[in-house]
Amino acid sequence: MFSQHQNNGEALKEVQIEYEKQLFAYKSGIPWRDEAPNDATSHERLGYILEKLGRQEEAIEEYKKAITIDSNFIQAHANLGFSYYALKLYKESIESFESACKLTDFQNHLLVAPLAANYAECNDFNKAVEYQEKAIELVSNNEFVGIGINLSIVNGSPVIEGILPNTPASKSSLATNDIIEAVDGISTKDVPLDDVISKIKGLAGTEVILTVRHLGKDTCEDIIINRDKIANPIMAEYEKRLESYKAHKPWRE
Repeated sequence: MFSQHQNNGEALKEVQIEYEKQLFAYKSGIPWRDEAPNDATSHERLGYILEKLGRQEEAIEEYKKAITIDSNFIQAHANLGFSYYALKLYKESIESFESACKLTDFQNHLLVAPLAANYAECNDFNKAVEYQEKAIELVSNNEFVGIGINLSIVNGSPVIEGILPNTPASKSSLATNDIIEAVDGISTKDVPLDDVISKIKGLAGTEVILTVRHLGKDTCEDIIINRDKIANPIMAEYEKRLESYKAHKPWRE
């Protein structure tokens, strides 16, 4: 047990060091992995780095800069909402998530559910129930076939944020914080997250080859994984959130 916690602590320390390096590069105006901090995407990435370091106020300023440059930048609106939520600025968070939801025609449950959570924090439980039911509907309508990983974009590359249990990914050598450099031999650098996810998804029973760079490693590894139907684990949580909102209680994990 001790060694497991020790390994987790060491991994988190490596991630912290990685973010600090990226932050130093951006703040110094130095290109990081061939990226220059001069556009909306770079401000959004810098905001993400600051957010992960717990520096929410600075993250908010970077997200605002990104939105000023590109008002249709969905991820920047969403991340701004998450930072406001972390600071318990729920009305500001609602405004940010509503902007993100409007840009996606309210068709992304990962944006609609946080909107519901914010309304619950503001004691507007009618709105919270309305949007949580919408989030559940969106999840129900989507068949989930893939390998069972959660991704985010860090510095222009997809990074594994989590691995779902009892999925093809959990039975492979993939690990949290792995960087996916390529999918089926095609580079993922600067590819939009939705496009990367689409490449990883496919028909159940087919193979996908991920070229992965593990945290702290300089070399890459090709990992072959068979796609399969994945039971969306978020449904059970979404239903618990709905029950909480109907009982006029904000959701608490």
